[in-house]
Amino acid sequence: MKQVVDALAVQLKTDLGIDVSGRAKDLDSRLVALDKEVAADVATRPEANRKLVTGHESMGYFAQWYHFKLVGALVPSLTTDAETSAAELAALKQAIKDNQVKAVFTELGTPQSVADAIGQDSGVKVIELTIHSLPQGGNYFTFMRDIAQTIVNALK
Repeated sequence: MKQVVDALAVQLKTDLGIDVSGRAKDLDSRLVALDKEVAADVATRPEANRKLVTGHESMGYFAQWYHFKLVGALVPSLTTDAETSAAELAALKQAIKDNQVKAVFTELGTPQSVADAIGQDSGVKVIELTIHSLPQGGNYFTFMRDIAQTIVNALK
């Protein structure tokens, strides 16, 4: 988001002559503080326990940024239109067991019946994340805090 803010500030100045550099700098500072807050929250879980299985591959950037291992996805694609095969699900169940994953995180578009079956067969919790919209009355900061806290709490 920081890169988006910085690029947008430059573009607004260039294209429209609107100088939002002061506000962008303030927002940059707030985003850096948010990143540190989320990183500190995540750091309460040892890296060895930071293993994610998600509904789709949409959490890859979060996983990479905060040093999680993305073990797999129920639907190994970024799109909700993709489907997964029985062989892929069997491999995912084995990966969950091999990596001692504690929870499967689903989101909008994840087939609930598949998530529940994987959770039950693997003996792990199935936790729904809201990653496709901001929380009611919230903003990006609340959004990021909620995701991080939900994941961290589920991995305890």
